[in-house]
Amino acid sequence: MVLSAASEGDVPYLVELAAATAGQTVLGHALPSWWSRPLSELQALPFSLKYAWLLSYLAVEYHAAHAKLTLTRATIFDQSMHALNTAHVDQLCLLTIISLVGESAVDAGGVTREWYTLLTMAIVDESRGLFVVTSHPDQSFFVNPKSIDPTHLDQYQAVGRLLGKAIIDEQVLPFHFCVPLFKMLLGYPVSIEDIRYLDPTVYSSLTYIRDCDD
Repeated sequence: MVLSAASEGDVPYLVELAAATAGQTVLGHALPSWWSRPLSELQALPFSLKYAWLLSYLAVEYHAAHAKLTLTRATIFDQSMHALNTAHVDQLCLLTIISLVGESAVDAGGVTREWYTLLTMAIVDESRGLFVVTSHPDQSFFVNPKSIDPTHLDQYQAVGRLLGKAIIDEQVLPFHFCVPLFKMLLGYPVSIEDIRYLDPTVYSSLTYIRDCDD
């Protein structure tokens, strides 16, 4: 499933994706035939090696080029969202260097880490209406079903790019999505069992009704 909207201003809703073959991504893009063998070999590797392979394939070495963002702390959310949405695809694979206006700190990694922390905390801030905290004990996040702001679709796209950028920059973000949202992003089907990750109380009630013989 993916987020969609019929026209600008409409409430975003989830659209089920068509089933994809092994030669296609979940979004329907065809994979080159020469990908078959390396992907088959990659499948058997542990996650840590898969991640290392992904970085080696996507990332551009720091000394070759990097993406520099100059931001103002007070408007870091709006500036960052705009920069992420307007960045060329090649820039998204560059390591990030952040500088803050009026601050003399040289980014040796610390400023970039702070940027990721500040931006992600702004993204999940309840007042922005982008995400809501689930009732699950792990306090994970799900897309806000009441999102009605016409700019939210662009902001969701920027969040997706930020997640990809964090992989390239090897950054650990201070929040995580709930399991059903990850399944939707991957095109996996969701079921009543996934409700436990959103609201355990509702899940217990539904399964009781389902399994009750009376």
